[in-house]
This record gives sequence, C-alpha cells and structure tokens, in this order.
Amino acid sequence: MTAPLLASTLDATAPTASALLVLGFMLGLRHATDADHVVAVATIVARERTVRAAGAIGVAWGIGHAVTVCLVGALIIGAGLVVPPRFEQVAEAAVGAMLVALGLVALAGALRGGAAPTVVPPEASAGSRGWLRGRAMLIGVVHGLAGSAGVTLLILPTMRAPIDGAAYLALFGVGTIVGMLALTLTMSLPLALRWRGAHRLGALATWLAAATSIITGGLILRSALT
Repeated sequence: MTAPLLASTLDATAPTASALLVLGFMLGLRHATDADHVVAVATIVARERTVRAAGAIGVAWGIGHAVTVCLVGALIIGAGLVVPPRFEQVAEAAVGAMLVALGLVALAGALRGGAAPTVVPPEASAGSRGWLRGRAMLIGVVHGLAGSAGVTLLILPTMRAPIDGAAYLALFGVGTIVGMLALTLTMSLPLALRWRGAHRLGALATWLAAATSIITGGLILRSALT
C-alpha cells in the first residue's frame, strides 16, 4: 500500500475527536479501579471515620494522578516526548515499593491500636487531615507515572489538534477523580460500621488492607525487577 493511500485510509478510519474525548473520560473511570490503586487508597481510607473524609482522600488521589498524566501528556503533545520502557519499569517498581510501605505503615497502626486500629477522629486538626490528603495526592502522582496511564497516552498522537489532546487529558483526569471518589465512598460505608459497634469488622478491614497492600506491592515489585 502506497504512503498516500495508507495515510488516507488511516484518516478515514480515525475516530472522531468527540468519540476520543468520551473515551478519555471512560478510560479515566476505568483506570481508577485498577487493583494497585484500590489497594493503596484503601490503606488510607481505612483510617477515616466519616464518608466525607474518605471521599476527600479519593479526590486528592485523583488530583495527584490527573496532574501527573496531564504534565506528561503536555510534554508528549508539545515536545514530542517518548516515554522510554525503562522509565515505565522504574515507575512500576516505585509503585510496588510504595504499596509495601503503605501496607507496613497500616500494619504498624493496627498493631498499636489492637482491636481498634489507629484512625483519624472527626475533631482531628486540619493539619492531620491535610497530611493524609497530601499522602493520597502523592500516591496518585506515583500511580500517574506508571501502569495503564502510559497506554492511555498512546492515543494522543491520533488527535488532529493539540487542543483535542489537551481536552482528552482533562477528561481522562476528571474521569479518574470521579472514579476514585465513587470508589472511596463505596469503601468507606462498610468501614464506617466499626464506629457503630462493629469494631472487629473495622479491625479486620484494616488488617486485610495492610496485608493486601504488602502482597500486591511485592508482586508488582518482583514483576518490575525481573
């Protein structure tokens, strides 16, 4: 097939900008539910007492993730950046190490608290809650550098104009924020039961979140280093 014919064929079969924008939002929703994302955020949400506070954790993670993806996407659009495979491998290793660390921190809190794990009470200071939200945002930043976000950014070259690529990234970011918000709100409902007498359920949830984070992180770390 000649080059002009191939170019015309690709142009004719290329998805419309509106379809790609919708795809960006849907992929953002889906991306928020990746296993490593859920496990990481669960280790923080398990410490929150209210649904509202848990939702704020999800939004903070989504913002951190969206900022990273948008920055990398801007470099791809504006400077033609090509993310090397080695970078993706290092980012995956960082995610694995982070999950192990989060699990260990959650486990240490559970051990200190016994049957009632360390939590953030409603009257906690703005600094205490700000620290947890900042941690969630940092986790989102690390996740934004690895995983399926890299595959998502491959769609950018198919955009006809830079403004379309920017809109796609923005909607992908909004999708991740909305997806993680919905996820953390859902997770916080059963976890909040421990404040209504079900302390054992709350303790079990914290232990499970910690153990799952350590195991998942270890598996990701092994995969990235082999």
